[in-house]
Amino acid sequence: MSTVGTCREISTNPSNPECLHFIRSCLAECSDNHQCFEPTHCPRLPRRLLHIGRQNNDVSLHEPADEHGVYAILSYCWGPTLDNLKTTLATLESFEKTIPYAKLPKTVQDAVVITRKLGLQYLWVDALCIIQDSHSDWEVEASKMGGYYENAFVTIAATSSERAAEGLLKDRVGVLPAKPIFFHEKDGKRVKIMTQQRKRVLWPTPLHDLGPLSSRAWTYQEHALSRRMLHFLESELLFECQEKLISEDGNPIGDNQTSLISHFRRTLGTSPQQLWRFSTTAYSQRNLSFVADKLPALSGVASRLQQATGFHYLAGLWKETLLEDLLWTSWGWEEYDKPPLVLEAPSWSWASIHGGVAFQAETTEVLHIYPRILSVTCQSPPGNPFGKCGHGRIEITGPVLEMELIFNGDVDDFGLPSYKLDYDGGSVPLFSPDTSLDETTFLDRGSGATVRTAKRSSEPPVPIAAKVWCMWFFGTDQKPTEMKSFFDEEPLSLHGIVVGRVSGESEVYSRVGTASARDMQLVSQASEQRISLI
Repeated sequence: MSTVGTCREISTNPSNPECLHFIRSCLAECSDNHQCFEPTHCPRLPRRLLHIGRQNNDVSLHEPADEHGVYAILSYCWGPTLDNLKTTLATLESFEKTIPYAKLPKTVQDAVVITRKLGLQYLWVDALCIIQDSHSDWEVEASKMGGYYENAFVTIAATSSERAAEGLLKDRVGVLPAKPIFFHEKDGKRVKIMTQQRKRVLWPTPLHDLGPLSSRAWTYQEHALSRRMLHFLESELLFECQEKLISEDGNPIGDNQTSLISHFRRTLGTSPQQLWRFSTTAYSQRNLSFVADKLPALSGVASRLQQATGFHYLAGLWKETLLEDLLWTSWGWEEYDKPPLVLEAPSWSWASIHGGVAFQAETTEVLHIYPRILSVTCQSPPGNPFGKCGHGRIEITGPVLEMELIFNGDVDDFGLPSYKLDYDGGSVPLFSPDTSLDETTFLDRGSGATVRTAKRSSEPPVPIAAKVWCMWFFGTDQKPTEMKSFFDEEPLSLHGIVVGRVSGESEVYSRVGTASARDMQLVSQASEQRISLI
């Protein structure tokens, strides 16, 4: 019998008392042996909270007057919002007296029950604790949301639910009651073991998709900033804190390197810029119901990183590492006629498109940085310095090479548009468009001619032949590599951004993509120019 593994039986519904015992024991072990949430930690309470009372009809909206205490917080997917109860300017006063429990979505109802069973009297839920039709209240509270999750006693996560109506305390999928199996050992002894059929949960990386909650943009910071999170999955509970991952069935889940909470805390202290690139890359792949939330939904992570570094925030980037991080690449184009959306943000920010991005600096070991930044301006809302940024300008000087951007309908191996980027004497081997591109015109004041240049578009791609400019940003040492011996060619070692002229503006440009090349001589072929990037 020494080769037979053991685990705890899992109940078919998380409302079972054994599940509550698991939750309490995890919290107690964490409080007693970890540094995640010290018993003396008594943070300032959020501006509004649900006071859950002793009975379901006792739930009300509470506005603490500079009070300190402990509270639980909910992380969940709204889903369709028409039937979800929300706090508005019209309901605020009545909700301060009582909130009709029966009208709450099932997930919120269950979170109230769980919070009460944990002995807590406060619960924070975004739909009820932020005035949903007040732009000013939303702007201020969105800027504080990351802190609310970081200071919570525990985050209750509806990880496997697609909408608020599904609930937490529901029958589990694929979990059957345990059954006994009898067999005889060689000596004739009759042995009884209990077996149970259920889904196996895997967690190989901090980005593993555990359920619908993992695909929602807002929940990235809710997860990463939490001190302790209780995941309600289809088949079991998972408890995650800064130091441990505990499965309800007792089986270990990898090691602590696989926890997003642990990864965030650990990397914040050792390599904050690497953490920001990691977070941005992971976050950019997630879904947003309202694309205007692109920067606000990550503002808590940005605020936390600024606290740790003192860096200056610029529309999703940082002044101190701006030259490296301006060279981000769009890779969220998955279907030919569905390019990433163009959003309201400076074109030099990754937040100006809605789709996945990656940073070239993360894959390059040795950098030779060519441009110099002369000045940067960026407008952010007064209520949230990490929120939406519609306007920003960078004055920058560096090696610029004029090129011709051509698209005639060709597609690459993935069925996506294949653009060609030519210069005098050759072609750039790799051009990555930020999104679909179209043509616009400007008047060349020197020649008086009308010139076609490229601009971004959210529409399906169209054939173009436009003048663009590439500013080379950095390159790597040209040393012999394994790639050369394997593929008989050197890796792409020179990288830059590609821009088009803004119509009606003098020496003002907007980003349209990135370029990578092998020939380092392209830098000497370029001319030093000063441009304004918006």
